[in-house]
Amino acid sequence: MARIFIDGFESGGAGLWDSLSGSVVAARTGHSGSYCLNLSSLMNYIQRALPADDEYYFAFKYEPVAGDFHSLSVLALYAGSTLLVQVRRLATTGYLAAYRGTTQIQAATTKPVLVSGGIRLIEARVKIHDTAGVVQVKVDGEMVIDFSGDTKPGTDTQINMLTLGAAGSGNYGYAYYDDFIVDDADWIGNTKIQAILPNAAGSSTQWDPSAGNNYDCVDERPASDTDYVSTNTVDEIDLYAASNLSGSIGSVKCVQLQARCAYEGSPTPTHLQLGLRSGGANYFSADKTPPASFGQSVYALWETNPADSEAWEEADVNALEIGFKATA
Repeated sequence: MARIFIDGFESGGAGLWDSLSGSVVAARTGHSGSYCLNLSSLMNYIQRALPADDEYYFAFKYEPVAGDFHSLSVLALYAGSTLLVQVRRLATTGYLAAYRGTTQIQAATTKPVLVSGGIRLIEARVKIHDTAGVVQVKVDGEMVIDFSGDTKPGTDTQINMLTLGAAGSGNYGYAYYDDFIVDDADWIGNTKIQAILPNAAGSSTQWDPSAGNNYDCVDERPASDTDYVSTNTVDEIDLYAASNLSGSIGSVKCVQLQARCAYEGSPTPTHLQLGLRSGGANYFSADKTPPASFGQSVYALWETNPADSEAWEEADVNALEIGFKATA
């Protein structure tokens, strides 16, 4: 495995997350894309579950907005409600520090993360173990924390939850985030997340539009719940041509498809599969269960092009059709 989850908040919302006290706003100067995450108030945070694992890598753009007299929680990792490891920006100095539970285990002495410093690329590697644990943190590519030893504050051995922003009393939000990525195999580096949106009919148009063209019902950003496509027939497929990547693309690490969806009443299909059409063939994810009402989104991630099992190329992405299939 490698990439586990990505969100540049380019949907204009936070539907991929479990809970949010904050908002998604127009991208601030220096952020990529059209949107970023706003956790700029005292107790703002965002949280989501992760597949249980003892080691993860993280990368994200981070812009603190509070004065240097505040201790800010940058990244907090949990087993359920138990805090395992936390990265904080220290008050006054702006240096980052790593904590095992609530105990500081190492503080940086270089590359302070200050309000006046603007946006920083933060990367972290965390491994939970009572003797061979690891917490490493990079700021703009420079290693500033390199701890090995005990990273297990109690009996829990695996991370299954993360929080950005406020995480308990005295550890506040006061920041903007962008281009958030989780990997389970390697350092991530400076990566930008772009949105590609439906812009024309694809090779299958089987769902029913609320009005007009199918693709016109699913192309809004942020999403609109007043126009949509729907079906009550198992195996019906809707696919859409999509916009191209823009700017200078060095490499494409993954393609992640997300859909804002819901079921109504007692439909015949109870699941959907997210799909890509590449190289003239359709490829679908495992079954996803729609929520009972609009709000949360479902997603699927492809690390390689399923048409040839090779790394994605820009031309592959630009030629994709994207969509979904109703399943039993």
